[in-house]
Amino acid sequence: MRTRLVDRAKGGDDAAFSELVDLEGDRCYAIAYRIVRDAERAQDAVQQAFLLAWRELPRLRDPDRFGPWLHRLLVNADAYTPVDAGLIPTGELRNVAGTPFDFRQSAPIGSRIREASDAQIAIARGYDHNCVLRG
Repeated sequence: MRTRLVDRAKGGDDAAFSELVDLEGDRCYAIAYRIVRDAERAQDAVQQAFLLAWRELPRLRDPDRFGPWLHRLLVNADAYTPVDAGLIPTGELRNVAGTPFDFRQSAPIGSRIREASDAQIAIARGYDHNCVLRG
């Protein structure tokens, strides 16, 4: 069903895209809220992701990958803020490239933690960092 909705939305069907928003909205909000820890900013991030998704949808090659593709648009971060031993952000912005914080390509989050020898993952015992979202 979802794949058909994506195909219809790719063809410009507003109603199909609206259904996709209804299906994916809560999940996207949960992801955004876990990142930004603020309801209003999470709603803004979700709205931005859906606006970008509508504009970029014709470029989506595999309709079965709509969910992960949308989540990548939502996270849309090139940097994160490292933390100190007390888990307080240091104020530094660090590029995500080549780190377990690089969510620009889909991968199971847990696998990145297990495989990571990253000092920031060790300090926080996982993810407890701010992503710097592009917007």
